[in-house]
Amino acid sequence: MMKIFLLLALLASCSHENVKKESPHWVAGIRSGEESLKVAHGNKMFYRRIAGGKNITKQTSCELVVMKAEEDIKKEHPLLPKVPYNVEVLFYDEEYQDCAVTLSVSARLSDQQDELKKNHEIAIKHRDELFAKDNVTADEAAEILLLRSEMAIEYAFTGVTKNEYEKYIHQAVVLNVGASLCSPVFLTNTYSIHGTTHLCWEADTIKGYCTVKDKVCWRRTP
Repeated sequence: MMKIFLLLALLASCSHENVKKESPHWVAGIRSGEESLKVAHGNKMFYRRIAGGKNITKQTSCELVVMKAEEDIKKEHPLLPKVPYNVEVLFYDEEYQDCAVTLSVSARLSDQQDELKKNHEIAIKHRDELFAKDNVTADEAAEILLLRSEMAIEYAFTGVTKNEYEKYIHQAVVLNVGASLCSPVFLTNTYSIHGTTHLCWEADTIKGYCTVKDKVCWRRTP
């Protein structure tokens, strides 16, 4: 959000070289559908967006357009925790009363994404093979506990139902009733055990989760 505020400050002052006073040539192409929102050029990938309108303010239009371009980048690089980008163009169109932006990222990010995807697929295959084993070593048993804990947390969004959660983890959930780590924090005695993670339930809906190792409880919202 701080980055958006800085962009808006640049837009207001028109003092930065990336802030255009005249409409970039691609804006008309985007409006007509002749230009693409994503363009590769050299060692950069450009993400372009237009957002806003007469019913919202200039500031809101430009906040919105930056967020939409950021979302486009994140959707293409879901495995990267943070995607660095540069602002190539930021333009407010007085006629249409909307805002246009071009964000750029390194083209090499796609290679990183592919590598992470490959490693993720290898990790999933290894996890499934471990879960399918009838006989495991002590080290493998410890690894399975950690993997179950990680899986539990990954999908433990507050508000997810039991049926939905079982589809996500591809396993049946066994609900236990009694005092647990969940009791004082979420005021529920219903919980399920997933490795070193306890999910806390209210009826058939997740309220949060607790980690056994440090005895801390959390809520995870989408």
